[in-house]
Amino acid sequence: MEKATGPLNISLEESVPFVTILTITGVTSIATNLLIVGIICKNSQLRKVHDLFTLHSSLVDLLTASVVVPFWILSAIHSKTNFVGDVYCKVSATLSLVELLAPAMFLMLVATSRHCSIVDKMAFPRIFSDSRSNLMATMVWLFSFLISIPPHVAWPTSPEIQCLPDLVTNSWYTTAVLSFCFLLPLSAAFYTHIYDIFIFQPERMKRDDSMRRRCEIYAPRGSERTTQKVYFLILIIHTCCWAPYLCVALTQAMNGGEIYYTGNFPIHFVALVVALTGTALKGVVSCFELPHLKESIKKQFGCTERKSKSGASAKSSETSKAQKAKKSVLKGVQRTQKRKVRTNVHFYRPKTLRLQRTPKYPRHSAPRTNKLDHFAIIKHPLTTESAMKKIEDNNTLVFIVDVRANKPQIKASVKKLYDIDASKVNTLIRPDGQKKAYVRLAPDYDALDVANKIGII
Repeated sequence: MEKATGPLNISLEESVPFVTILTITGVTSIATNLLIVGIICKNSQLRKVHDLFTLHSSLVDLLTASVVVPFWILSAIHSKTNFVGDVYCKVSATLSLVELLAPAMFLMLVATSRHCSIVDKMAFPRIFSDSRSNLMATMVWLFSFLISIPPHVAWPTSPEIQCLPDLVTNSWYTTAVLSFCFLLPLSAAFYTHIYDIFIFQPERMKRDDSMRRRCEIYAPRGSERTTQKVYFLILIIHTCCWAPYLCVALTQAMNGGEIYYTGNFPIHFVALVVALTGTALKGVVSCFELPHLKESIKKQFGCTERKSKSGASAKSSETSKAQKAKKSVLKGVQRTQKRKVRTNVHFYRPKTLRLQRTPKYPRHSAPRTNKLDHFAIIKHPLTTESAMKKIEDNNTLVFIVDVRANKPQIKASVKKLYDIDASKVNTLIRPDGQKKAYVRLAPDYDALDVANKIGII
C-alpha cells in the first residue's frame, strides 16, 4: 500500500470507498436537484410560497454537489488539496459552510410560511407576498455568504482544517454562527412542524371551544399533511447529516485544534462526507415523497398509473373458466332442448344484427362551435364583503356565471380555468336576472390561496 503524503493522510487505495460514496452522492444530488429546480421553474404559475424556498434550498444543494463534491473526489485521488491552487480550496470551504447554514434557514422559511398559512390566513398574503418572499430568499443567500467570509480573512487557518468549514480556530465565531444561524432556525422549524402535524389537530383538542372548531376547519389534512411530514423529514435529514461534523468541530475547538483519526482517516473528513450525503438524500426525498412534485414529475415523464387486475381476481377468473370447461367436457355441448313456454299472444320478429352507420364524408362542412364554453360559463368572480366572508369561513368562491350553465358545467369550467377541484356547487338566480354560483373547494385546496392566485384578493 502506498504511503499517505497529503493532508488527508490517506493513500490512493484507502480513498476508494470515499471516492465511491462521493461519486454516488454527487451524481444523485445533481440529478435530483436539477429535476426539482426544473419542475418548480416550469410550473412557476402554480408555484406556492414554500415552493420558492424549496427551489432555493435545492439550488444550494446543487451548487454544493457541483463544486464541493468534485473537489474532495479529486483531493482524495491526488492525496492533496492544493492540486489547482488555493482559490478552489477556499471556494469549497465557503460553499460547504453555506451548505450548512442556508438550507437550515430556507427550511425554517418553508415551515414558517406553511404555519402562517394555517394559523393566520388573513395575514399570510401580506407577510409572504411574492416580493417579500424573494427578498427573504435573497437575504438568506447574502447572509450565508457573508458569514462564510471571516475564516478566510480574519484569522489564519491551520493546515489540518484547510478547505473545510472552519468552526475550530475561533470559538467565538463558532458559537455565534451555530447559535444564531443554525440552531435558532432549526429550533423554529422543528417547533412549527411539530405544532402543525401533531398538536394542531381536532382529535388533540379536548375542549369543545373555538380552538377546536378552528382546527376542524384549518388543520392540514390529506396531501397537505403529507407535505408537512415530508418537509419535517427533510429537516431531520439535514440536521442528522451535519451533526457528526459539528460534534467533531466543537470537540476539536475545545481541545485546542487537535485532530483525531480513525486509523489513517481523519475524523473531520469522514464527518464531512456524511454531511455531503445529505444533499443527495434531501433531493431523493423531495422528488419521491412530496405529493405535488411527485405528480409533476410523473406528468412530465408520462408515467401514468395503469389499472390492472389484482392477483386474486385473475386467479378467480381462471378458476371459473376451468369449471366451465370441465362442465362442457362432462355433460357435452349438445343438450336436450325444452319446449318454449308461450305466455303472450303476440309473436315478434327476432332481433337481427343492425350495424351502425359508417358515413364516408361529413354532412356538414364545419361543425357548429360551442358558444357555451368554459370562458362563457364563468363571467367573473365576486369580490363583495359577503363573498370574502364565504372565502374565509366556508372555503367557498363566488362567481357570476351564465344563466344557461348548470352545476356540472360550472364545476368543469372551474377545474379547466383554475385547475382546482370543487366538492360542491350551489347556484341561485339573483333579482337582476344573473346567476350566482357558490363553488365550495375540496379540502385539499385553500380558498384564500386560490383567490390570491386568480387575482380576487
